[in-house]
Amino acid sequence: MPRKFMVAVDGSEHAKRAIELAKKLKREEDALVVLAVGAWEDQNTWVLDEKSVVDFKRAQLTKAEALVNAVMQELQDAGVSNVSGKAEIGSPRDVIVDEAQKENVTSLVLGSRGLGAFSRAFLGSVSEYAMKHAGCDVIVAKEKTRPPSTDSASSSSA
Repeated sequence: MPRKFMVAVDGSEHAKRAIELAKKLKREEDALVVLAVGAWEDQNTWVLDEKSVVDFKRAQLTKAEALVNAVMQELQDAGVSNVSGKAEIGSPRDVIVDEAQKENVTSLVLGSRGLGAFSRAFLGSVSEYAMKHAGCDVIVAKEKTRPPSTDSASSSSA
């Protein structure tokens, strides 16, 4: 039975790992949706005039569209088939979860930002939010960790 994956991209190394993971998981009959979100929070409107809001949103959406097109071209060049793309604007975590539901995806593939405990406590992370709120499986492409180093202090004898 074909599956449908969605990979959220933002141009970061974390997103590149998510793309690579999605490519590994996807079989030929599966579908892959590439989603980029131009970040925008409605509470930002109080500091900008209406024209500035429209211009900023347009610029964010244009960047998101360019990113989706670049990733789709990269996937096509790598021989990945059955790929579609979407560019949206809004709060990335909300848009990603909403679009995963609208697209009825089997799995959402995200990169891990690797926020520290302090930042995560105040900001949260997109991947944590998705794991709590998405109605599908969420797969997080984590950064590979290096094996523990063996330094002379730990291996010396007394």
